[in-house]
Amino acid sequence: MTETRLFVRDGLFAVAVPCGGGLTFLAVVWPRSVFAKVRQDIDGAYHRAAARVPWLADRLVGARQAERYVGTADLDAFFRTASGPGWALLGDSGHHKDPITAQGMTDALLDAELLARAILQGLGGTRSLDDALTDFCRQRDSRAGPMHELTAGFARLQSPPPEQLAGMAVAAGDPVATTRFLGVIAGSVPVEEVYGPPDADAMDPAA
Repeated sequence: MTETRLFVRDGLFAVAVPCGGGLTFLAVVWPRSVFAKVRQDIDGAYHRAAARVPWLADRLVGARQAERYVGTADLDAFFRTASGPGWALLGDSGHHKDPITAQGMTDALLDAELLARAILQGLGGTRSLDDALTDFCRQRDSRAGPMHELTAGFARLQSPPPEQLAGMAVAAGDPVATTRFLGVIAGSVPVEEVYGPPDADAMDPAA
């Protein structure tokens, strides 16, 4: 296997990532509501999930499991206050969401960029550090909110309505649309440019 593959089924998400040395990382995601059931028979649930994706099932024939299964249902989404006297939080320490959109490292780097700018302004004398960090908090929440909402939607693992499925089918055959979708996941394309304006209530950390 030489490229990453993602698979979406109703109530199921899987991703296969080549790791070198002939190894492949395979993640399977179910709705949280079935976590206890999956945990009772992890191996069986894993192979039943793979059977729903022929591409994966074919490659598991004769494959050897190199590591133990690892999983969790402790994936609550949250926003914490981003900074205070002498401290600031970046990435998952400050705001966390379901890993289905794989945003942890991206969030850490983007937050670090915002924080570095605030610290330079605060320590450089162009404004007070407190004001600069207050802006960092506001900018972080504004940037991260739309992806939190999008991720929450993906994590439900529910089939989109028919009109959205039709649009996705068209987009799948359009290289530009595909690139824009991948850009959203990579953080290089704003969520709202592809999915429209976010729901203000869903983005509110206090909601």
